[in-house]
Amino acid sequence: MIKCHLADLKKLMKENGIKGSSVMLKQQMIDVLREKQLLPPPPEVEVEVKTKPPIDPQYEYLRTIAKYPRPVTVKNIETGEVTSYPSLCRAARSLHKYPCSITFFNGRIMNGKYYITVHEPRLKLV
Repeated sequence: MIKCHLADLKKLMKENGIKGSSVMLKQQMIDVLREKQLLPPPPEVEVEVKTKPPIDPQYEYLRTIAKYPRPVTVKNIETGEVTSYPSLCRAARSLHKYPCSITFFNGRIMNGKYYITVHEPRLKLV
């Protein structure tokens, strides 16, 4: 935006015979004066393209957790009902537990009621 006072813009419009400055906003006055070539065009601004920083190999494993979730099968021992979940987090939410407790009870009975089986991800990174 051009750095001019409103009074200077009104004065410039009046000197050049442009009417309607009393009802215009400052930016509208600047636009009208630029159309009449009484003000210089706005400077072109170079847009910086931001690139993502490279991922530290230490944290690459965390990205694979989100991309390739581990499916979980939960069997209710009392009713015999088997439920499959697409990820550890979904199973944990359903059972009102933390995801680490689901992995801890992998292949074991949790709360004397659920038999938990955590499967390997369907797609693996090589």
